[in-house]
Amino acid sequence: MTSGAQLKILKTLSLIRSAHQRINMTVEDPSTMKPLADALLNRSGNTPLAVRFRALFALKALASEGSTEAVDIIAEGNALSPRG
Repeated sequence: MTSGAQLKILKTLSLIRSAHQRINMTVEDPSTMKPLADALLNRSGNTPLAVRFRALFALKALASEGSTEAVDIIAEGNALSPRG
């Protein structure tokens, strides 16, 4: 992952943290969901595990606030995980 992409993900995560402090957060904002989905699903092929976990927990928080898109992204990640 390029440093620019990592910076965008970190900025998005920072925005999510601050957005949770505001009551009127729009949880279905595509500009928030796409970088989180890209990080969780490791679409670049080299997203560090720590970034993937931060994306997962950010999506979990959004899902608990009613975001069906966040639930779908988490489910897609679960479907991709290897089974033993």
